[in-house]
Amino acid sequence: MRTRACDVLGIEHPLVLGGMAGVAASRLVAAVSNAGALGTLGCANQPPGWIGSTAREVREKTERPFALNLLLFLADEPAIAAVLDRQGHIRVGQRDKRYLPAATAFLDLLFAYKGSVSAAAAAAGIGSAQLSKFLVDDGEVMSEANRIRTSFSLQPLRR
Repeated sequence: MRTRACDVLGIEHPLVLGGMAGVAASRLVAAVSNAGALGTLGCANQPPGWIGSTAREVREKTERPFALNLLLFLADEPAIAAVLDRQGHIRVGQRDKRYLPAATAFLDLLFAYKGSVSAAAAAAGIGSAQLSKFLVDDGEVMSEANRIRTSFSLQPLRR
């Protein structure tokens, strides 16, 4: 079975490993990703150093997409920074295979907050300008962000 989620996440099967913090080790996350689904590393209540080192362990075991999952109501600034690479733990850029899941996560937040960039950014613990720049740097991501925004009768983003 192939779904739009497969295309968006860069996976073969529309399956996602639940982010079971403290239970799902890097081996399981990588195995799920290598099998064509989306492995998810649960990062809730984990220290930033653990997030960075465990994400690197997953990356050493797979080139496939995987997700880092925080429970935002429990996450503190250092944990969010570790996931979003503000401290250099995980590099995510347009040429990186991990870019698409990051873009998808931000687009999901944008949808959850009815197209509001400032509300989505606040929920992610980053500045509105950072999220806006991320959303408009890639034409496809900007197009999807604008589709979301216009569905809530908001003005499209511009470069």
